[in-house]
Amino acid sequence: VTLRLGERLALDPRIFSTANITSIRWITQDTSILSCIDCPITTVIPQGLVSTVRVVVVSEFGCVATDSVTISLDRALYVPTAFSPNGDGVNDCFFLQNGAPVEVESLLIFDRWGGLTHRSTGGTTNSCTGGWDGTVNGRNAEVGLYAWVAVLRYSDGSKEERSGLVTLLR
Repeated sequence: VTLRLGERLALDPRIFSTANITSIRWITQDTSILSCIDCPITTVIPQGLVSTVRVVVVSEFGCVATDSVTISLDRALYVPTAFSPNGDGVNDCFFLQNGAPVEVESLLIFDRWGGLTHRSTGGTTNSCTGGWDGTVNGRNAEVGLYAWVAVLRYSDGSKEERSGLVTLLR
């Protein structure tokens, strides 16, 4: 099963038994991704790229049944290829976007000569706090093509570097 960042998955095992169930236990490496570890139904909010969740069911006669599901996390990132910081309230800021806020550890913007024109730290995706407003030293940056490099830190502690190009329009 593949989920996008921020999505949840309800796990509801189909148990076919005439005996009473005395125990249900959900097992995974990081139980904080589960809403409940001993309920008949649990909800998973994966944090790592891959999580395997196993369920162990025990009947009143001591019979044990197990099953598992592997959940992959799609950390898709949408990055605009252009923005227009002209004060009209539409696309005035360049920022990275995805399904759930992720820490933008750093965002570097370079001009066409490779000069660093912007550096931000400690913001988040889906917000201008981790983006660029199209200024350099308080002045409007020139219209043109800029390179960007971002380091993202996910809730599981892993980091990912992404890069690309963005056109500044006015």
